[in-house]
Amino acid sequence: MSKVKFAVGVMSNDAKVERAEKTRDDVWEELRKTVENEYDLVTIYLHSDEHGFGFNIRGGIDHPHVGCDTGIFVTNIRAKSAAGLDGRLSRGDRILAVNEIRLDNITHDDAVKAFRMSDVAVTMLVEKGAEQRILGKPKTPKSPLSPEAGCSDQVDTPFSEGNSGKRLPSAVTSFLDSTLGALSLGIMAGSLAVFVGIKVYRAMAK
Repeated sequence: MSKVKFAVGVMSNDAKVERAEKTRDDVWEELRKTVENEYDLVTIYLHSDEHGFGFNIRGGIDHPHVGCDTGIFVTNIRAKSAAGLDGRLSRGDRILAVNEIRLDNITHDDAVKAFRMSDVAVTMLVEKGAEQRILGKPKTPKSPLSPEAGCSDQVDTPFSEGNSGKRLPSAVTSFLDSTLGALSLGIMAGSLAVFVGIKVYRAMAK
């Protein structure tokens, strides 16, 4: 009986790189559509040194850094680090992706893990000056039912002009609005009228 040999296909390193590049390109193309101005986007490649990449990040869906924006922002860059010597990354930049991993809708810990997975070198899609642009946008009042209410500046609703701001307790207003309250007020008003009438009669009788 002749033996049948099966050839097992092994993906070459070049094929793996090409596949990863396509995956990254697809992710980045989606992210480019989420920014207002594509000219603010830059691609930054960094190779870590013995101290890492040399910058700190904040943000994430669990700890928004700028208002309600859940993006990952650069908060500090060490001068003589890989990022500092490269010079293209700045404080306030928003990192949209690291390699093929999106950072626009993940937790802070997951963002940190994305960098640790690529501890030697990373290619990042960065939106320059994002924090400054977000802070410069006019704030719009949030509805109490808005999903964003509570994660950014709260808007207090003042009393209308001419109102001293002091209100009767709800129990008092409820009583006055009730039938019993109206009857009580009527009795009080009637008693006052009788009292005044007696006073006037006695004054005229003297």
